[in-house]
Amino acid sequence: MDALISCLAPKDNSSFISKYMSDINKLQTEQIDLMLKLGGSDTDLFLRTILRNLVDQKELSEKVTHLLQKMNLALCCERNEERYLEVLTLYRTYQTYQLLICELLTN
Repeated sequence: MDALISCLAPKDNSSFISKYMSDINKLQTEQIDLMLKLGGSDTDLFLRTILRNLVDQKELSEKVTHLLQKMNLALCCERNEERYLEVLTLYRTYQTYQLLICELLTN
């Protein structure tokens, strides 16, 4: 599989990856990892994927969290600071909501 990824990664796979990851919650974490390898340094593609999957959600899904943990966030910030900050703002909002919910449930 690694040989196939290394052959395909230098090509523009953004259209395929975007469609494949349109609903990230249906994917297994191994599939997300493969898409990260296939997408290489196309950080904007993955930031857009996260934004699409966060719209109108009430909580941060396990799969989006996995993607955020596996991405090179420093490179994302370097390449597109505006989109990176947009994702970071949404991420912090979800964390705040989760903390509030936990606090309400424990009281």
